[in-house]
Amino acid sequence: QEDGRLELNLDMKKIKYRSDAQGIFPISTCATPCEPHQIKVRERDDTCCWKCRDCGRYQIKHDAFHCDDCKMGETPDPTHSRCEEIPEKYIDYRNAWAIGAMGFAALGMFTTVFVALVFWGYNDTPIIKAAGRELSYILLLGIFLSFSVTFVIVAEPDPFTCGLMRFFLGFCPALCYAAIVTKTNRIARIFHHKPGTSAPKTKYISPTSQMIIVGMLTAVEVLINIVWILWDPPQTTYIYPDRSTKLRICEGVDTYRYMVGVIYPLVLLVFCTIYAIQTRKCPGGFNETKYIAFTNYTIIIIWLAFVPLYLASTSNSIRVVTLAISMSLSGFVELACLFFPKIYIVLLKPEKNTKEVVMAPNRSSFATLSNSHGITNFGHHLPSSGNSFSRPHSSFCQSENGIVITATRSSSPAESC
Repeated sequence: QEDGRLELNLDMKKIKYRSDAQGIFPISTCATPCEPHQIKVRERDDTCCWKCRDCGRYQIKHDAFHCDDCKMGETPDPTHSRCEEIPEKYIDYRNAWAIGAMGFAALGMFTTVFVALVFWGYNDTPIIKAAGRELSYILLLGIFLSFSVTFVIVAEPDPFTCGLMRFFLGFCPALCYAAIVTKTNRIARIFHHKPGTSAPKTKYISPTSQMIIVGMLTAVEVLINIVWILWDPPQTTYIYPDRSTKLRICEGVDTYRYMVGVIYPLVLLVFCTIYAIQTRKCPGGFNETKYIAFTNYTIIIIWLAFVPLYLASTSNSIRVVTLAISMSLSGFVELACLFFPKIYIVLLKPEKNTKEVVMAPNRSSFATLSNSHGITNFGHHLPSSGNSFSRPHSSFCQSENGIVITATRSSSPAESC
């Protein structure tokens, strides 16, 4: 210039940089400032240089160079500066799976009430008497509770509902099988009793005695549950199927712990099968062997299918609903096998609801039983003719539960009861 100063004039359009950016000077630095949610990662060769990196999806920025993981059940805020609690989830009455399970259980409850009303309306008919009225009502109560427990299982988890679920999960099947065991044991003892002057009369076969026995058998399960609850109080806990999900459940429901309550009912189930086999030679009105056996087999299959599905499932909704459906299926099986055949006869085949049909012999098997030793039974008059096997004379006595029939191989009528 004229004043002697030097001036550099550049034609910026003709200058080319290694980067393709035109007209922008390259930054002569290796350490650019990072965003608030980013950390600096130093270069290996030059510790004064760094690159910016985002923290992980479930991490927060601890300082300029480090990220920290959030705890299970927490997720970072948008700026990754602090962890926030994940909203908890749980199955409740608004859940679609729960609504389906409750609908299924409600159908079972209405069916149980219908069966109970039919039994009550035909309370004094032979087929209902032969079924054991008092024990049948207890069994219906147990079935009704099996359906009702669904509404506890799918309720919002808290210590109270968890305690109810743990208690009734074993109590309901225990009550049902206690009634079945008592009924089949009573029939087995009556039909295998050997009458005679020196033979004692069969004991504990009155309705009151039967209800006391059911109460004692059920009390064992009640005691087990009380001790279990006192030893391990029910409470809720959280599980995390993934980092973004926080589920509140009853503690132990995702393990084998809840199976403790069903051990005793399984023992009763075995005895049900044993006594059902022992009463297979009884008259048709009293012989429920095939129905009880089919009930037991079906329930065992249901629970064998339930356990692996329950434990292998990663969805809490499916796990809880599977438990509820299994309880309801058990109730429907018991209704279908033990009550529907009698309801069918009462409502659609009244001609079979007679003393003669109820006490009809079970073909040759009953003949073998009656010829081997005397028979005593709650029932009605055996036909005096028309049978392919010889029948002893019989005497009849009125009891609390109907008519007692006592048969001996003697040619004279049996002594009065």
